[in-house]
Amino acid sequence: MTGQLSGATQKLSGRNDASTIVAKGNYLLTISGLDLSTLQCPAQLGSIPWEPGLVLFVQSKTPSSGVLDLNYAKPTGAAGRVDSWEAPIDGYSYKFQFFRWSSSNSVTNADGSTTVSFRDGSVEVFKKKGGRILSREQCFGAYLNYDLTVK
Repeated sequence: MTGQLSGATQKLSGRNDASTIVAKGNYLLTISGLDLSTLQCPAQLGSIPWEPGLVLFVQSKTPSSGVLDLNYAKPTGAAGRVDSWEAPIDGYSYKFQFFRWSSSNSVTNADGSTTVSFRDGSVEVFKKKGGRILSREQCFGAYLNYDLTVK
């Protein structure tokens, strides 16, 4: 494991039933143990300027409160869209997207909450100001593990 995205168990608005978790709400996220020397973040040409170091910057500013947007199908683990977490940091908004997971699994806990374990995922960070995307950095491959508990 080269990194961990985690958050304390919190109650989120949304749905958690036998078939789906749909959550959108405030969430405290911590990115820890991310070994940036193992990340592969080659510059990508495109309409959005590339800014190396965004993943490191967001990691250095966590734990931070932001809005989580999650859509997870049980038991298949299929995502209905790209999962993301967006937080204001130093006058900008940073959107941290999680995608290309090699596997995911959910476990129902005794208290009625569900823990979703995403394994070997990639990340993309967008730096925004006033709703406009200013720059981005994307890191490919199997890098991050992420556990999320939704009640």
